[in-house]
Amino acid sequence: MRFFFILVCLFAFPVQAKVNIVTSILPLQSVTAAIMQGVGEPELLIKDQGSAHHFAFRPSHFRMLKRADLIIWIDRRFESGFRQLPDLLGDSTVQLELLPALGLSGQDGHIWYSPALLGRVIDQITAVLSKLEPQHEAVFKRNQQDLKQAVNEWERSTRELIADGKPRYLVDHDFLHHLETSFDIQSVATINDEHDQHGGIQALSLVEQRLASGAAKCLLSNETSVSKIGRNLAEKYGLKIYKITEYSGRERMGAGFMQHLWQLHDVLANCG
Repeated sequence: MRFFFILVCLFAFPVQAKVNIVTSILPLQSVTAAIMQGVGEPELLIKDQGSAHHFAFRPSHFRMLKRADLIIWIDRRFESGFRQLPDLLGDSTVQLELLPALGLSGQDGHIWYSPALLGRVIDQITAVLSKLEPQHEAVFKRNQQDLKQAVNEWERSTRELIADGKPRYLVDHDFLHHLETSFDIQSVATINDEHDQHGGIQALSLVEQRLASGAAKCLLSNETSVSKIGRNLAEKYGLKIYKITEYSGRERMGAGFMQHLWQLHDVLANCG
């Protein structure tokens, strides 16, 4: 009788298969993890901290994608090697390519530095997760609101900071376009574009002219290793180097993402 009761329970309440979520880069993993908190954790595809623009697929990456129910990435131009990704994924894999989903095809992919765009990213990911796992929709939406509230607090504090004095900085890599648009600030110059290409000797000469006037106090980078040109310029003109790569808190999880944004806030304060 007891065995029969167990069988009835098993058929009445079938075990939910684990849903596999894969994100391309650390910021997307951290945002998605915050939304999924209490339900599960997304996997990270590009784990070596190298630039997404120089990423090359390996067999282990294809195995990860093969078992994914949902893949979240910026777009096929931002992450190197993703151009053919939609053709490689099976029909059962849900795809969230964020720039097209946001109507921003062809624009800069560092969308998490814009409070407005980040809010839309959070909404997009929440909606897709809720459709994929409707039994957890209430949890996703609660986490969604908590994360957006945290982002709003960061935005408010950053606006107050900039109102007291705009930061003066050079960027090693073109990654702050959306932040600059959102907060009406501008770097003194950019050494490399988003694919780590500089504009040549003439462009670098113009950068040096601006630095010689004392226009910048800091060099900002979101790469784990600052370029040789960037290091040389920082040494020549006395610039303090800041690498915006902090993801502490819960290791590489949602709290870490807010730590990342607050680190950027503090760096801007130091460059004012």
